[in-house]
Amino acid sequence: MSWRDRIAEVFSPRQDTARQLIHAEPTAPASVRLLAQVVNRIDSLVNTMTGLGTAADKGQAGRPNTLRTRLTIEELTALWRWNGYARRYVALWPQAATRKGWRVVDDTQTVDLMEAEDKRLNVVERVRDAATWARKDGGALVLLVTTEKIPPAYSSNPQAYLAEPLDLDRLISVDNLIVLDRSEASVWSYDGDPRSQNYRQPLIWQVSPSSPVGNDALFCSRVHHTRVLYFPGAKLPPSVKTNVGDGYDDSAIESVWDQIRGLTSSDQAAYTMAQEVQQDVLKIAGLAALETGDQQALFDLRMKTLAQSKGLLNMILLDESDQFETRTNAVTGWKDLKDHAREALAAVEATPQTILYGESPGGLNTDGESGHRSFSEEIAAYQHAVLKPRLVDLYRALFRAKEGPTKGKEPTWWDVVFNALDELSTMDQVKAEGEQVKADALRVEVLGMDPAHVLKSRHGEKGYQWDLLPVEGVEEIDTAIDVDAMDEAAAEAEAQAAAARDEQAAADEQEADADGGE
Repeated sequence: MSWRDRIAEVFSPRQDTARQLIHAEPTAPASVRLLAQVVNRIDSLVNTMTGLGTAADKGQAGRPNTLRTRLTIEELTALWRWNGYARRYVALWPQAATRKGWRVVDDTQTVDLMEAEDKRLNVVERVRDAATWARKDGGALVLLVTTEKIPPAYSSNPQAYLAEPLDLDRLISVDNLIVLDRSEASVWSYDGDPRSQNYRQPLIWQVSPSSPVGNDALFCSRVHHTRVLYFPGAKLPPSVKTNVGDGYDDSAIESVWDQIRGLTSSDQAAYTMAQEVQQDVLKIAGLAALETGDQQALFDLRMKTLAQSKGLLNMILLDESDQFETRTNAVTGWKDLKDHAREALAAVEATPQTILYGESPGGLNTDGESGHRSFSEEIAAYQHAVLKPRLVDLYRALFRAKEGPTKGKEPTWWDVVFNALDELSTMDQVKAEGEQVKADALRVEVLGMDPAHVLKSRHGEKGYQWDLLPVEGVEEIDTAIDVDAMDEAAAEAEAQAAAARDEQAAADEQEADADGGE
């Protein structure tokens, strides 16, 4: 056998040996079964001389850690309070997504149907807070505090009615929005109906808002999922969410924790190096004798006096045979490690360094512009995937409320439109308005639009607007239902049924008496 074959046999397991290991008995030691898995996984490149791609390759031992535990609520709160990188990453996306706000439009010429309701309920801040706590903890709720026409069956215990679905036909008003973090709400039961759009999701929530010390005014109740707006964190597969996540998703910090820890560790290493960049060296003649002889106590006192004089007086008292010097330790390579940690964190967070760290773009600013454009696209996707569905549910309830802005009448068509994320400079604004003037001129000349309507659309109560108002409004449909009439009809039907039962009972009694007489 040649020396090449001998080396190959050492570093590359034989196929029959690997096959035997792969089909090892279940009772085989764990180390043997693990080796079998490693042998079975071979990279596309194999080098028997260096061990690359073989069982001897150290890289083959790298496997995902299935025993890793998720960060606890206490740990996530500590990161939010005391780690600037984690806090900025959590808060950055909700702040960017809500900074410019949104508006509710329909087929009429009203610019923002829900502007007054947004101010009354402080909707923008509530949504921002809920999205922030959702990214921090893995989920958050917004509880709709409502006034409703409660059915007679729940008149003695109105709080129990919260476990029933929100009936928009009985909704009178939305009075408040309460943001609940993960520690204040838990899943009571799940939806087990496969035909439900909410299948495998929480059906009933147990909400317990935290109260200040000595204040027992807050409540604890079971609430139906239609009465809350659930804001998700980093989404989990359904099986993991229900079995491991307790109905909640993952924190946004969970998947980037390694990078946050690495960047924080590099900062701590820098602080340590800064403290040790200079080192004092004191040479004393006959040091060995001083440490072991009768003069040890005197030597210790001398060292303390020297340290005090250096710290207080910036002076050092030396004997003629002593020598003192300050050495500077060279710090090299740390900047490269720091830059790598910063780039890794920005990459996994899908956030450009110019935005994440507030850096100024370098060079010709091409990276800054492309990064900002990419980040805006990510935020727009976040707005439509996370924020918009919750806003639609909220505004539908506000439309259907009897004391709402539309008195219970929901428009046939309406939508939530997010305002533009980018802010134009004065020069860009002037150029954009100039192009819009040309487009409006074509609309008037070619399409025959009313110039007064175009002027009203562009220069309205809120200043210059980019969107044209609808030309004609569409008649709204009254979707409200008379709840009182429904209750009266139900009571009348129950009375008729009771009367029928009494008549039937009387007839049965007469028939029994007749049979007894015979």
